[in-house]
Amino acid sequence: MVARNDFANSFIIMSDSSIYISGHSESGTSPVKTDSGRGGYDYWVVHFNYYNNTTGIQNLSSANGVSLSPNPTKSMVTIKGLPNIRLETSLIGIEGRLINHHLMQGGAEVNYALEDVSPGMYLLRFTGGQFTATVKVVKE
Repeated sequence: MVARNDFANSFIIMSDSSIYISGHSESGTSPVKTDSGRGGYDYWVVHFNYYNNTTGIQNLSSANGVSLSPNPTKSMVTIKGLPNIRLETSLIGIEGRLINHHLMQGGAEVNYALEDVSPGMYLLRFTGGQFTATVKVVKE
């Protein structure tokens, strides 16, 4: 088998948290692709579904001592456990797109507004000094 180019061109996250990835391949067979293709570019769709093995929201909202509530939320979350230092805060879409980035003062309890973002799952990343935490938040 000669490895050539395999490309994932797009993906979609479904409401059940499964993911469809589509792309094309110039490669032959592999451990995950048993059909050698039909010549030229062959189009592929892969479906990832974790069924009951995914981590529930209650397990996603805590990292490095940082917790969010309520999660899911309609507009605002209260963040507990941030150190009392200046933090770079990034809101990242689950697909990896940076939604916003700003500096904020940490502390025992800080509010974070999500009114201006669309419903979906996001990552909130906090970094400052030696501190780093990333927590997942769901906007309803």
